[in-house]
Amino acid sequence: MDDPFGLIPPDIRAKYEKAEWVEKASTAGRALEKELKSIYGREMEVVIVGQRVKPGENGVPETVVPGCWHVRRNNPPPALPTYMAILNEDGGYREPDARVIAELEARNLRNPKVMQETLSKTRTDQPHLKPARDLYKEQRHDQLNEDFRAARRVRGEGGLKKGYAGKRG
Repeated sequence: MDDPFGLIPPDIRAKYEKAEWVEKASTAGRALEKELKSIYGREMEVVIVGQRVKPGENGVPETVVPGCWHVRRNNPPPALPTYMAILNEDGGYREPDARVIAELEARNLRNPKVMQETLSKTRTDQPHLKPARDLYKEQRHDQLNEDFRAARRVRGEGGLKKGYAGKRG
């Protein structure tokens, strides 16, 4: 709200600025919600969560960030709705915009490419380290064989079994 002469009191100015901010944000939220519903189905919503909500209490999911916009998917009962916070890279507040659709597409595990990429990132067996593991295994076997041959060269049981031949001599 423009007031070049400073005639509007600060409290009224703040009230109008807040109303403009809410209108702008809710317009962006409604536009994003419309697009999400056309892509993913009518169970998708864009909501803002209040500042006083406490995650983890009274059935509120842990993924909820108070005071931020979220994409909510209303799952069929008895499942609870799932929330994805719309945040900046640093975790701060962000207005809903078209980038959210790209972020949701990057998280969509129903897409085979995304699923394969996620699985490759979270693998615990680390297939790229297989050659190094194979080499280490071969070196262990070679060392074991060398130790076994050295033990067989010793007189008597040759260290393969504990003996007392040295003490009797």
